[in-house]
Amino acid sequence: MKLRSLEAFVASVEAGSIGRAAYILGIGQPALSALLNRFERELGVRLLIRSQVGVAPTVEGRELYPKAVEMLLDLRALRARVSSASEPRPARARLSIVTST
Repeated sequence: MKLRSLEAFVASVEAGSIGRAAYILGIGQPALSALLNRFERELGVRLLIRSQVGVAPTVEGRELYPKAVEMLLDLRALRARVSSASEPRPARARLSIVTST
């Protein structure tokens, strides 16, 4: 399962249209349709019902959708954590002043 396939599926469900999802993802509609078809073949289930007015998730698609969203959010959080860990951290210096009388 590829990350791009999950992103394509989630975008299509949320947009309710392959054309709108393609626009959001910045790819062509035929490319998105092909990606979704490959994803469905890979999983062995139909995820989307396609019609002239848009797309809607199948029973299997409705089951996958919340888990796919969760996985994408987890991956984004992981990316943020990893990238912030690799950024150089500023050096710290502590200064103490002791006075005596």
